[in-house]
Amino acid sequence: MIRCASASCRGIQKGAILTLVEERIIQGLEELVGYMEIEENMIEKREAISAVPHKEKAKAAKEKEFSELSQQKERLHDFLEREVYTSFFCLNI
Repeated sequence: MIRCASASCRGIQKGAILTLVEERIIQGLEELVGYMEIEENMIEKREAISAVPHKEKAKAAKEKEFSELSQQKERLHDFLEREVYTSFFCLNI
């Protein structure tokens, strides 16, 4: 039996069986763990979902930048072939 050790509780309270108290504590802890696991899974899903659009935007921006740089390179080659700029002039800039 578990009882309060305080003098003001004597005669007022009834005792509780230790095994019953232990079972209730374990049940409460199991419920808390279940809630925490659910919340953790929800957070992981949110992070996984929210990271995808950002990565896709970053990828699209890099692909656009790559495309623009490729076009610039092609134009530079065109200018050199037309002898608008000499290779000497381009290297000295």
